[in-house]
Amino acid sequence: LIHLLAECYFAKNNFTEARRLLQPLLENSPSSKVLYLCGKIDAAEGKHQDALDLFQKASSYNPLYPDPRIEQLESCLTIGNEETLVSVHKELLSNKPSDISLVKMGRTYLAHGRLEEAGELLDMATDPIPEAVVVFNNYALELKKQGKLKECIGQYTKCLKISPHHPLILYNLGCAHLDDDNRIQARKFLKKAVSRKPDFEKAKRALEQLGN
Repeated sequence: LIHLLAECYFAKNNFTEARRLLQPLLENSPSSKVLYLCGKIDAAEGKHQDALDLFQKASSYNPLYPDPRIEQLESCLTIGNEETLVSVHKELLSNKPSDISLVKMGRTYLAHGRLEEAGELLDMATDPIPEAVVVFNNYALELKKQGKLKECIGQYTKCLKISPHHPLILYNLGCAHLDDDNRIQARKFLKKAVSRKPDFEKAKRALEQLGN
């Protein structure tokens, strides 16, 4: 109950109260979840080295719980600790991470502009849940910014396998095909976007520009 209450305070950015509740648990009965939440508080306050140490301890209490390890990646990327980053990355992969963990790892690298690592991890996810489509969409957008249209289109196509009727993905895929000078495919996906969301004004305007 105390841990749940501390999580509520953390969610509301009341780190002082969350820490006050967790301190007795940390001193008397530390667990992976307690250490993990304490690490998240330190990370939120910018104390990334302290967070890194707590995430390491959380992992040692429960090696099968991947989230502290994934948060270690975030801390390492933030403070530039490449040596620990490589070690944690290898350890996570050696434990055969689930698709959810792979997407979380990919999202972490993507947030730091590390597209190569993000792409490798996301490509390893064979059957990601629909909620992961946002991460793949963001990855595709970054590829598009770099002018990698073929790779971008490939990611949007993967997004549609996860969420086949998502209007924004249909729209973005249509725009990517348009940038790739494939007007037929662009029109096809823009039409689908409008059919799924009739008030999608951006998709309507894009179709009008195509002469439809």
